[in-house]
Amino acid sequence: MAKRTKVNKRRKNPLYRSAGRSRPKIGFNGQLLSSTAYANQSATDASKQGADWFALDSSSGESIGRAGVDVYKHYEDFKFRSAQLEFQPSIGPAGTESGSKVYVAYIDNPELIVAFKAAAVAAKLIIVKNVRNVKSFNAWERFTYRVPISYRRKWFNTNPTIGTPTAEETDRAIQGLVVIAYESVSASIGSGGLGIWRLLSVMELRNFNATVLT
Repeated sequence: MAKRTKVNKRRKNPLYRSAGRSRPKIGFNGQLLSSTAYANQSATDASKQGADWFALDSSSGESIGRAGVDVYKHYEDFKFRSAQLEFQPSIGPAGTESGSKVYVAYIDNPELIVAFKAAAVAAKLIIVKNVRNVKSFNAWERFTYRVPISYRRKWFNTNPTIGTPTAEETDRAIQGLVVIAYESVSASIGSGGLGIWRLLSVMELRNFNATVLT
């Protein structure tokens, strides 16, 4: 009786793949886009208060991932996988503004996002201070805020020119909002007078479209 020869499938068939090991997908879907941008702290007003926000969206102006707009505007869907802000102070601990404070938090409720954007500076300060995940630090300190990203949806709609959306549009196109407030020692501190923000993010993209989305 002839002895049967055992065939090594892995060696003979280049298409054979073990079910236990996966290979990375190659293509336009699942594209990861890393970006870095910088933004000055907004000026404080006569009441010694100021506010900023950075959106987890696909806009060209407000997005924390704004540096990648020329890439993500070619995709229909996105979601942020990670994001962080680094505050780089322009003042020292012994300076006039050493008592100034910075507050930063993350919100993802569409109605609250719309309300925050429309609120006066004093109201923005109250909102930020009352968010559960708020962090505060002295304006002369270097500080890193890792955004506690949430996924209200699996994917969000790309819209580089989103403008001032309604709560319904926000639900579809804005994953969340990093909200910031400042309390300065002196009134009317100019833009960047306390410091600048370094914005870092990783965005996942889906459904490539050769036509630029607007």
